[in-house]
Amino acid sequence: MLLFLPLTPLLNLIPLIATTGALFWVGLQLFPSKEELKSYSKLDIFTVLVMIAVTILTFAIDKALLAGFLIYLAGLVVKGKTKDIDLFMVVSTVLLIVGLVLSLTII
Repeated sequence: MLLFLPLTPLLNLIPLIATTGALFWVGLQLFPSKEELKSYSKLDIFTVLVMIAVTILTFAIDKALLAGFLIYLAGLVVKGKTKDIDLFMVVSTVLLIVGLVLSLTII
């Protein structure tokens, strides 16, 4: 990846509209099938739907991750499954909150 770092200014030459179709196609391909969706819990599905909505509304993946992580963690707490909470997710959520606070204070 470091070898391609000098080529990053060339990415600015590609208009956003040119990449939209490719990103949409990749998103559709990553979406699970109907059979696979049946194996997910309602909390998982709701979390993903919120993350998709936040991504569309804010154009920011970090905000979508933060919203999804917060909803998922809150859902686990409400369900009483606190033992299923992963330390990595908690640390990631805290870092995303710090990043959001810093970005709001800089603006």
